[in-house]
Amino acid sequence: MLSHIAALSATSQQVADAEAVMARTPTPVRWRTHQEIAALLTGYQLLDPGLVSVDHWHPADPVSDHQAAQANVYGTVGLLPPHAPEDRLHLST
Repeated sequence: MLSHIAALSATSQQVADAEAVMARTPTPVRWRTHQEIAALLTGYQLLDPGLVSVDHWHPADPVSDHQAAQANVYGTVGLLPPHAPEDRLHLST
């Protein structure tokens, strides 16, 4: 499972302000685009509906695109497929 902040509806000034605040904490943030987040998921099999605004991840009630963008967060669930045995790293003891 992954959730990641993204500027779906935030302005560039809001992003800069949030990054400035978070830079002074032990947990700074980096806002990423959909494409940048998708690149982090290379090799994973994403479950439906894929990488979407978190409000579009199996909502109990219908959610408009405008409403979903207010979250400024993408989310997904993915499975990392097992590698074939010959692809696994075997360590000698």
